[in-house]
Amino acid sequence: MISYLCDTSFEGLLTALYFAYREKLECRVLSGFAYQNTIGETLVKVNTDLALYHKMESYIASHCGIENLMNMYRAYLGEDPGVADLVFRYFKVAMKMKNETILMHANPLVQPILKISRRVSMEGNKMQGFIRFKKLDNDLMYAGYSPSSNVTPLVAPHFTDRMNSYNWIIHDTRRNIFAVYNKKECIIGHSAPGKLPELVDIDADFEDLWRSYTVHVAIKERMNLKLQMHFMPKKYWHFLTEKNHSIAK
Repeated sequence: MISYLCDTSFEGLLTALYFAYREKLECRVLSGFAYQNTIGETLVKVNTDLALYHKMESYIASHCGIENLMNMYRAYLGEDPGVADLVFRYFKVAMKMKNETILMHANPLVQPILKISRRVSMEGNKMQGFIRFKKLDNDLMYAGYSPSSNVTPLVAPHFTDRMNSYNWIIHDTRRNIFAVYNKKECIIGHSAPGKLPELVDIDADFEDLWRSYTVHVAIKERMNLKLQMHFMPKKYWHFLTEKNHSIAK
């Protein structure tokens, strides 16, 4: 067994797919350089090659279909254990079946990626509605959140389009990933530009107004907390203005 070991980036994963797909012997793809190989296993460390990454990205989009590429990308963002090899096996099916791959829900090589991709896509859509911004000292809007999957690359374009007249930062506190927008472009990385200013109280009155609205707009006789938590899971409440602090009724 030959194992191609890449780093944890999507660029590294597609670079590894390039070499693994060309391999004639049985092989698999792993991510994370902390992996220790087993007896009888040949471990090949793959250095991320951006030129190969762009080549593979373009090739998959044109030969397998953009939806297959997006399924692979969303599955990668899911961060499930062993997802690198799941993506590799999905890729091999997609090379043969092209766009029909997304319909092969019963195929054991396809179904795991479709399942993870759907889960990540749904969480990304939820986060578009759950993210709450606060105003910082220098007219910078900041939003912290803690999604289960690494959905910041999926969420950021929504706010780039909807909030293009503001400077803002979306901060995944679980992974310490930042999406930084400066009214011109959005950059995603593991660091923010300089030290973040302290949160100011300028939005306190508006936050209280929003809390008051959410309390009084509800019809008590039709309250269904179980259904509410289905659409707005409790694990996201920490960063929701209307759930973070209660107000006096």
